[in-house]
Amino acid sequence: MSHYFSKKIQIKEEISKEIGAKLCEKIRENELYKIHELLIRENDYWNEKIEESNQTRNQNYIAIEEKYSLAYPKTIKEFVIEAIEQQNCLLSYLDDYVENYTDIMFLRKTDFYKSPYVTVEIYDGSVCQAFLRCNKQPDDDVLRWLSDYANKRKLSLNLDYDEYGYQ
Repeated sequence: MSHYFSKKIQIKEEISKEIGAKLCEKIRENELYKIHELLIRENDYWNEKIEESNQTRNQNYIAIEEKYSLAYPKTIKEFVIEAIEQQNCLLSYLDDYVENYTDIMFLRKTDFYKSPYVTVEIYDGSVCQAFLRCNKQPDDDVLRWLSDYANKRKLSLNLDYDEYGYQ
């Protein structure tokens, strides 16, 4: 077996220990090494950066309601799991998130709080992105909830989706 394949197997095993084998299998090939770096080699660094950035975030943006909840990621593991489960480009926002250039939040069904549902971006006083898995448009119920959420917090809502449900 070549060194490349044995290294790849070792990396997958290390990631599986962190997030589970089932979730590890969903990782896109081109993100395997990046996720390994984040979860294994740089875990403490990113957790510290996320914790520091969360201390300066607007806590009024957090919502825990009967049907839906919206919260900031607390660890790099949460951030990575969201990116894998949602199959989106969330990892490309990591630097902007920890530098507080943008707010990334995870909308959950309150009864299933640990399961990724909608990834939300708030930027410059506006809810500007909200996507289900594979960057699909949320249903009307979620969009109504986000509209109410934005109004209560005096945020604008700029979610324009095309006929196929993409922004």
